[in-house]
This record gives sequence, structure tokens and C-alpha cells, in this order.
Amino acid sequence: MKELAFEELTGVELRAISILADVHFDVDRACVKATGWEHGLLFDFASMPLTVKRVIFRPALSGS
Repeated sequence: MKELAFEELTGVELRAISILADVHFDVDRACVKATGWEHGLLFDFASMPLTVKRVIFRPALSGS
């Protein structure tokens, strides 16, 4: 679930966990895909300095 959305193009996920695991990226990517957006940002407030990761979803182009 997205905490913030900007211009209905980018979703932002806020977390405070010790380690960002692959499952966190998978959940964020699934949210980005479900909303039809192309970009997501994953913020982790538990790390110093603040960790920001970009999640990009690009749908596969259908071949002709």
C-alpha cells in the first residue's frame, strides 16, 4: 500500500526496518504494477543515512 502518491505517476513506500530485503522490493513493484504507475520510491527511515531506493516497472512490449 502506498503512503504517498505524486501526480498519480510515482508511489512512495515508507518503511522503518533494519534491512531492506527482496520481498520489500517485490511488494513495492507489485503495488506500482497494480496502480499502472512506472515508478516507485522506497524510503527506509531505520538506516542512517536515510536509504532511498527507486523501483521501476516497465511493462513488456507486445511483439508484432
